[in-house]
Amino acid sequence: MEILAICVLVAVAIGIGGSLHIGPHGTLVAGLVGVVAAVVAGLAVETFGIGGATFLGWGLLGLTLVGSGGAVWAGRQGLRAAAALPPAHEPGRLWGEDGMALSDLAPTGTVRVRGETWSAEALSGSIPAGSRIHVAEVEGLHLRVWADAGDLVGPPPGAGRSAGTDAGGAVRSQTDGERQ
Repeated sequence: MEILAICVLVAVAIGIGGSLHIGPHGTLVAGLVGVVAAVVAGLAVETFGIGGATFLGWGLLGLTLVGSGGAVWAGRQGLRAAAALPPAHEPGRLWGEDGMALSDLAPTGTVRVRGETWSAEALSGSIPAGSRIHVAEVEGLHLRVWADAGDLVGPPPGAGRSAGTDAGGAVRSQTDGERQ
């Protein structure tokens, strides 16, 4: 039974570990799969006598159930937290937001803004991973960003510009000369 319990525990641990990269949905699914696997393994031991029931084997299956239950809880908490954030894909919603460079932007890379990962282009030269970034433009699923830590190659995006939304909620901007 110990071998069966260890196999289930290792499979669940790998599933939960892999799901952390995917996000709360993956964690929730991995936890549910782990609970089902531990219950099926326990029923197989009791019903068919596979491997013989031992204290260590039951302890390992119990550990699998506790870890899987924790993954289910963490996945649900993550989904609740994500649901509380307003959707970032609405036009203009990310304009002016702060985030962090997940990879070096030279000039393209990956950033995280409002808990979501985006492809981005640096407007302020190279930006090292881990730097704080600011969203200057949203073009579909691609952001154009700048950072104080970058090698500024010109004025920051929007310098001499003001922005707001029109009656339809679309982002509009105008230069100093257009305001007069």
